[in-house]
Amino acid sequence: MIKFVLQAIPSYVMSVFLLPTTLVDEIEKMINGFWWGNGRSSRRGIHWLSWDKLTVHKNHGGMGFKDLTAFNLAMLGKQGWKFQFQKECLVSKLFKARYFPRSDYLEAKLGHNPSFVWRSIYSARRVVRSGVRWKIGNGVNIPIFDAPWLADGGCISGEGQTVEVIQQAKLDSLINPYTRSWNYNAINYYFDHGIVHRILRTPLFNQVEEDQLIWKAERNGHYSVKSAYHLCMEEIGDISYLHRSGCWSDIWKLKAPPKVKNLIWRIWRGCLPTRDRLLDRGVNCTSMCSMCEGNYEDAIHVLFDCPKARNVWRVSQLQDDVTVAMRNNNTVAEIVFHLIQNLPQIKLENFVTIVWSIWKTRNMQIWQNVSETCQAIVERARKLLEGWKEANLCKTRLGEGEQHHVMRAGSSSSAMGEGEQQQPMRAVNTASASSNSAATGEGEQQPDMHAVSIASASRNSSGMGEGEQQPVTRAVDTVSASNNIPALGEGEGEQESVSRAVSTVSASSSSSAHRQYIKWQKPGRGRLKCNVDAAFLSSLNVIGFGMCIRDETGQFVAAKTLRSSPICDSSIGEALGLSYAIQWVHEMQLTNVDFEMDAKRVVDYYIKGSNDISEFGAIIDDCRRRCCISFENSKVEFNRRQANMVAHTLAREAILLASPQTFNVVPSCIGSLISNEKV
Repeated sequence: MIKFVLQAIPSYVMSVFLLPTTLVDEIEKMINGFWWGNGRSSRRGIHWLSWDKLTVHKNHGGMGFKDLTAFNLAMLGKQGWKFQFQKECLVSKLFKARYFPRSDYLEAKLGHNPSFVWRSIYSARRVVRSGVRWKIGNGVNIPIFDAPWLADGGCISGEGQTVEVIQQAKLDSLINPYTRSWNYNAINYYFDHGIVHRILRTPLFNQVEEDQLIWKAERNGHYSVKSAYHLCMEEIGDISYLHRSGCWSDIWKLKAPPKVKNLIWRIWRGCLPTRDRLLDRGVNCTSMCSMCEGNYEDAIHVLFDCPKARNVWRVSQLQDDVTVAMRNNNTVAEIVFHLIQNLPQIKLENFVTIVWSIWKTRNMQIWQNVSETCQAIVERARKLLEGWKEANLCKTRLGEGEQHHVMRAGSSSSAMGEGEQQQPMRAVNTASASSNSAATGEGEQQPDMHAVSIASASRNSSGMGEGEQQPVTRAVDTVSASNNIPALGEGEGEQESVSRAVSTVSASSSSSAHRQYIKWQKPGRGRLKCNVDAAFLSSLNVIGFGMCIRDETGQFVAAKTLRSSPICDSSIGEALGLSYAIQWVHEMQLTNVDFEMDAKRVVDYYIKGSNDISEFGAIIDDCRRRCCISFENSKVEFNRRQANMVAHTLAREAILLASPQTFNVVPSCIGSLISNEKV
């Protein structure tokens, strides 16, 4: 509620105006009071942590609430980004004519008698300047010093530089214009070894024609409020001193209700209001435990050492695990952390939920004078966990799970008559194992053998108790009821759930089997297929590229390997591989060639992507343009690594080869792969 309602209310105002500090402090105090007041509108309650600590990311010990000042600057930075890069916009033209007619937003001055809107957007200029970097084209617009053009987004400081000839020079003076590579002799002459190393690790791309500022925190080069907020918090604001060490992500990955995870977080942060902590805060209360009334109440005692807590862990069959954790650790946070790290999934879910239930029992004893049995505590935890899982299961069924049912219904009804196809989906799912479907052949019954095997297993489980037999019996009833669908009784909903679960498991099993048998497919009649891949070796700062062309029979046509340096982002490297493959095929004067690779981002952007202003977008746009010019009906397709092993093997070999190699005979490294995939 805090994140999605309270902090979202002022978002529109914060996108245009810089909120005064006093107003921001007042809003944050209200939200902080709401959080520690357990949802009450009053500010009563102990604020166990300051607001600054709550705004730290969840993976560093905070709750991930927004720092409103940083969020305000990130929102205003979006307006400044538009002023800088959407100069044809009417608002950009108005502000430019009024405040920076002879420069741009990043170099603008506040000016005389500015409006509150301009003063607000101007205050976000440091955010935009901290998050941009240059995309290097020909280098004629990029200063060598004090400009963020290095691969890591950094810049070379101009302080202390005594060589006047390069103080005002542009980056093109360090680039060989014919090969689009660094001029090593010039770089080595003017800079020390450390700077030379950083420059040479900055890649240059022939496909990038013009210099342009892009947003370094996003892959597509466009400004985003999310990444700008992160920049404000971690780099400009530097709140690293508020980080708390620990595997905090393990808490938020727990498959348990949110209130259970919040309680575990409070335990780790020492925010559990036990009586020893209340006394430390000056609260006038007794120090005795409310459940046993005979011991000093701290977190370890309430959750693990109290006689009632011990009995709860004994009833839940977790006593041995808790005892080992208490023996090897001293604080409650260490005990909980040890158990989260070492318990298996099912036990872990039960453990954290029972911790919540014990704490609820303690509070009910204090505020309502209600005492509960150990069995009731464990049962409440079980019901909470089961109810939460059932709610999530229903959500899954309404979403992705329904896709499996639709696909299953379509395949089951393909052989049925027209009238049978119009029956409701629910009947189709429940009757998927029916043996009375007259139009269904023997082969179509095979997917439902999984349900039959469950029924067979239930007949062999005679040694189980009555309570343990119920789930299997329901599965048996589901299969047997398929012979008499209209006779569904009170258990119709339960049988539907089991049937849906069986159909989902069958679908996932078939998809897993499909992934195991993925293999390379031959191209269509009269066509060629070129498989492409890239391999990266950071220790040598090298990227290897491999490409192989085969015909409609799977016969080897040609292959090529080459490598480039320096290393770059994996998506950019894969895009470069596609670019080199297109150039190579064009040089060989081949037509009707399809390209296949295992880089899904490259293929998706090539097919339908747009508006990427980074180097990646420039390379793919160049690939599209050259394909349109050189090939009439070529296409780029995605396939998994298992079906692209020939190109992958060549790419790995290319790293070890000093120069490009073209093969007209099958190389030994891929001989067996070619033979196997030809079949």
